[in-house]
Amino acid sequence: GVFALSSLKGGPGLDALRARLLASAAPGPWAVPPSPDGAPTDRGWPGVAAQAVSAELFTALRGDVPYTLDVRPIGWATLADGSVRGEVEVLVPRRAVRGILVGTGGGRIRAVGIAARAAVKEAMAAAAAAAAAEADAASAAEMVDGGGEGGGDRPPPRRRPVAAPPTDFHLIVTVRVDPPGGRRR
Repeated sequence: GVFALSSLKGGPGLDALRARLLASAAPGPWAVPPSPDGAPTDRGWPGVAAQAVSAELFTALRGDVPYTLDVRPIGWATLADGSVRGEVEVLVPRRAVRGILVGTGGGRIRAVGIAARAAVKEAMAAAAAAAAAEADAASAAEMVDGGGEGGGDRPPPRRRPVAAPPTDFHLIVTVRVDPPGGRRR
């Protein structure tokens, strides 16, 4: 079939496409294992945080500088209060590039970190909402199908495990010259 879609989130035609894809999907194991932390990617939330920092760097720097950077997640921990602390490292080729990236008084990298933190928090909230909606839809389908066990001719839907979202998210972004011992002025 042909489906007219919109790039808008939840735009027209998306529900029809989703229904067709789900109806034609064969039951079986997932091709890519789910992220253990409920992230919408197999890279997990640390990968999402690194991607958010990278995207914000492209927005802030606009030009050749972002192409010389390497952004890596280096730490991820759930704290006792239920919040999460993520650490992302930005590797730069030279000390001069580090200065451009950090900005006056650390202002540029601070702004990048704040914007990336907001993007990750939004993604976490969206993943939690999607998981809740999927669980609600699955419960409703099980009630209609008589529990999914022999009540219909379709197997019960596959569900990916989803962890509860953190209460808060803290993002630490550090900038390091790599390789160490790069040119110094």
